Amino acid sequence: MEQRVTALRAGVSHHQDHQRRGHRGGVDRPHQDEPHEESLLPKEATSGGWSMHFDGAFARQGAGASVVLTTHMGDKLYYTVQLCFRHTDKVSNNIVEYEGLIAGLKAATALGVRHIVIKGDSQLLVNFSNKSYKPKDEHMAASLEEVRKLEKLFMGMELQHIPRGDNSELDENAKRASRREP
Repeated sequence: MEQRVTALRAGVSHHQDHQRRGHRGGVDRPHQDEPHEESLLPKEATSGGWSMHFDGAFARQGAGASVVLTTHMGDKLYYTVQLCFRHTDKVSNNIVEYEGLIAGLKAATALGVRHIVIKGDSQLLVNFSNKSYKPKDEHMAASLEEVRKLEKLFMGMELQHIPRGDNSELDENAKRASRREP
C-alpha cells in the first residue's frame, strides 16, 4: 500500500515562528513525566523500525521540502512542505533542508513513531546532527537545537548520509514545492 499525502502547506516558516515565540520550532516537547499522546496508528505499526528520507530545495521563486516516512512493513507516507520566508530572512539550501528534517520528525512524532532511521543527502546536516561538526551560523544552530529537542521524543534515532542520486524522488518533490506546484 502506498499513500501520497501533500500536507503541511506552511504559511509561516519555522524560522518566523522562532522569531515570534523566542525559540525554534512550533512543537513544544512534553515534560518527561507527562505521558505521550496516543498514536494514530496501532502500536505494532509504531514500535518497529521506521525510516525517513528528507530533502529541501531553495530557489528564487520559493522554498520547499519533501519527506517520505516508511513503516517497517514498507508502507510509505509522503509529505511535501511549502516554506515561506520573509525577504529579510537569511535562507540557504541548508536551512531549507533542516526545515525538511524538522517537518519529518514532527510528522513521525505525531504518528507515534518511537524508532527511526533518517536518511538525507546533505553531508553538512548529517555531520551537524551526528555531532561531527558544530554550526557557526545562528540560524543553523537554531535548526540543530530544534532537531535535538525532537530527538528526545524518540527511543532511537539514527541519521545517515546517502548519495544525492538515492534521494532524487524527494529532490524533485521538494523542487515542485519550492515552485508552488502540486
